[in-house]
Amino acid sequence: MPNPRVCIILLNYNRCQDTIECLNSLKQCVYDSYHILVVDNASTDQSAKKLRREFPGLEIVSTGRNLGYTGGINFGIRHALQSPFEYILILNNDTLVTPDFLNHL
Repeated sequence: MPNPRVCIILLNYNRCQDTIECLNSLKQCVYDSYHILVVDNASTDQSAKKLRREFPGLEIVSTGRNLGYTGGINFGIRHALQSPFEYILILNNDTLVTPDFLNHL
């Protein structure tokens, strides 16, 4: 039986380096059915551009204006609900995960 599809949402606002470190830890994940969605909350430091360059193919959506934490997360959830994910995981962008963290959920 295949693993449930999980969308991992990261909110970024002017913390590109934290987001890069989090994404690098997520790249080591051994779970085989996850998708990463980065929500850029109107960063002013070119974060989205840097992330696209560092992680080609990464899905990044921009809010257009700073919606605050809750507004940015809700923006990402609404976007994720347009795809057939069984679960949505909200992960702070300063989090480092172990390769098997999704297996324990």
